[in-house]
Amino acid sequence: MKLLEPIIFPKDLNSGLLQSYVDNLKAKYRVPAISLSIWDGNKIHAAASGVLNQNSGVEATTDSVFQIGSVTKIFTAMLIMQLVEAGRLDLSMPVKYYLHEFRVGDPDATESITIRHLLNHTNGLAGDFFVDHSEISGNPLARYLDSCCLLPQVHPVGQYHSYSNSAYVIAGRLIEVMMGTSWFDAIERHILNPLDLSCSFVRPSEGLRFRCAMGHLPDTAEKQDWQVAPSCYPPLGLAPAGTTLSMSATDLVTFARVHLNGGLSDSNLKSGDLKTIRLLSCDSVHEMQVPNISLPAYSPSFVSAWGLGWFTLGGADCPVIGHDGGTIGQSCILRLVPKRNCAFVVQTNCSNNNVLKIIAADLLSSLTGIYLGYPEHSGPKMPTDSIIGTYDSFDGKITVSLSEQGLVAIREDKVTPFGEERWGLEVIDSKTAMAYSEKGECEGSLIFLEPDAKGFSKYLYFGFRMHQRV
Repeated sequence: MKLLEPIIFPKDLNSGLLQSYVDNLKAKYRVPAISLSIWDGNKIHAAASGVLNQNSGVEATTDSVFQIGSVTKIFTAMLIMQLVEAGRLDLSMPVKYYLHEFRVGDPDATESITIRHLLNHTNGLAGDFFVDHSEISGNPLARYLDSCCLLPQVHPVGQYHSYSNSAYVIAGRLIEVMMGTSWFDAIERHILNPLDLSCSFVRPSEGLRFRCAMGHLPDTAEKQDWQVAPSCYPPLGLAPAGTTLSMSATDLVTFARVHLNGGLSDSNLKSGDLKTIRLLSCDSVHEMQVPNISLPAYSPSFVSAWGLGWFTLGGADCPVIGHDGGTIGQSCILRLVPKRNCAFVVQTNCSNNNVLKIIAADLLSSLTGIYLGYPEHSGPKMPTDSIIGTYDSFDGKITVSLSEQGLVAIREDKVTPFGEERWGLEVIDSKTAMAYSEKGECEGSLIFLEPDAKGFSKYLYFGFRMHQRV
């Protein structure tokens, strides 16, 4: 077996070695395809490797289009901020003030959830409500909003952070009502078209015009590493949360530069038009990026806080902002370092998001010298018996128990068809346990919050989602 050359990030991005770097990444991590684009402060560099569809064998190129998943939320938040700038929305106002048909299961939440609560994921709504209205005629976002009438709260409004796809669909419907057009048209007219993003589309029906990646899932028969996913898109009605918007890595970096340039587009390189366009004010760009709510230590991907759409990583001296995305067998990571005028995108057409996180950490350190890590373990550790129990959410159910091997957790995924995961747990401080697979790989942190008088935690925070003890 031929050993791979060490994967060393090229010091000179203009040298042509970036393609070799991406080829090596593709081979080492055994992904069907990978696409990478980097803005280094002066120029966009891009490379791609692999095949877009294992069945067809179509090769990945730098203009290949991948689904960006939840990175779409930045686009939805940006449209909201454009409405705020136009004086048509106030972030502190209740959603119901503008969207009169808005109603969720808790009457108090219906009246008190603000637009800011939607964008920074502090609304408390059960966030992974993946209802499919594809067989029903009419506006899919309006139908989704109708279905939210019984949507429960996982925590009181504004009390905690809990990632909410539901909230962003509601924000998308709010955009439709205030702009008098569909969310899909709004994305095209107010973001994609002004930036001349020619390798991007928001409607699945447009896909045939592009060189599109197909998602891949693990092959359960283990005959090969990956198999083509059985479907192309999650439900259309969740588009504002991230189910349809598709872009090349370079187009996504071009979009990201607006958020590096204080809301200004760059000169239109594709058409040669040198006129710049302002999509947002500097104040709105800052408002989106500044932390709204701090996250517990040891939160996933080293994320420390959340703004309006963007999350924040790293230290206060040189913060990194970004967002991750995943759809049916596709993954995307976007990172920006505003103080270094740097941005990069990594895309793959498989469901192994851990690979992207490894690559993103390598790129971040190579391009900026920023190394991310968790704080040192310190202080007393929580008693084992205080966290034993079952914690539930729309996303999944986690059961913590004590076995002969020690503390273990079993997670049942309610969204994807991957079944159960079993982890060994290591308690590291007064509220956190790290989860490890049977292979010894870290699967993330389980953070136990709001203990009662007997020390039993009311909530478990995992994967940015709040789970309630049941």
